[in-house]
Amino acid sequence: MSLWSCLSNSLHSERLNREIDEELQLHIEEAITSGRDPNEARRTFGSILRQREVSHRIRVAGWLESILADVRFGWRQLCRNKIASVAAMLSLALLVRMSCWDGAIGQDRISCECLAAPDGLG
Repeated sequence: MSLWSCLSNSLHSERLNREIDEELQLHIEEAITSGRDPNEARRTFGSILRQREVSHRIRVAGWLESILADVRFGWRQLCRNKIASVAAMLSLALLVRMSCWDGAIGQDRISCECLAAPDGLG
């Protein structure tokens, strides 16, 4: 499946589950109309839940669904604990700024040393 369809299926998992259930029921109904016993058709087809999970794994990129679940959870936590969230974001911003500033100073030192005139030419 294409990345776009995997992304779409990850965002609309309820719709995807409904479509998979409808498709599985259709296959069972086709087996029954072809002359099989209803209980035998269901037993031969297997557990509907297991078939749905297998189809779901095929149609959705698992890593993408996991990332979306993590983002949703993180967003709920940010909205629930606003003061702690602001404190965490400010401390992260401060740490990132400090590390960038320290890297910039180190880069300036290296570039100054490289541009310094050799001993005999100065």
